[in-house]
Amino acid sequence: MNIPTVGLIKDYFIYLPISLFHHLSLLFVVSSEMAVAVEGGNVTLPCVYSGNVPKSEEMDVFWRYNDRNVYSIFKGKVSATGQDPEYKGRTESYPEAYGQGNFSIKLSNVKASDKGEYKCILTFTPTAPQPTPKPRNKGVGSRSAKILLIFTALLGYNQVLL
Repeated sequence: MNIPTVGLIKDYFIYLPISLFHHLSLLFVVSSEMAVAVEGGNVTLPCVYSGNVPKSEEMDVFWRYNDRNVYSIFKGKVSATGQDPEYKGRTESYPEAYGQGNFSIKLSNVKASDKGEYKCILTFTPTAPQPTPKPRNKGVGSRSAKILLIFTALLGYNQVLL
């Protein structure tokens, strides 16, 4: 079996450089790592976010190789929509690790054509907190409070605890 030469290592390894991106209002590189894989083997492509990990419904993760969609996670759920056929059935992630900011993927059955730079892109869309509606109680409780305030005002109390 003749594996193409990559860099200084011959016949056995394929280099898979990784770039990690994070997005809040801007996209920027956080770190780059080199992953080494054996053709036909498996390799984990690391993507770990070390900041405060938002809720899964506020976050999307996109793995890309050039213009190819390698793997996508939308709102904490894996999506095969638009995935490049070259990666179908060869990629998986670790959903139990999402809460710790780990969005690494495993690429199986590595091919010589997999050589190149992979990008992990994280996007955060914070959800605005929904205001809690004030209860509109027009029943007995509301009327009792009004009566209590009137009664205490007549007695001359300066503070009322409800």
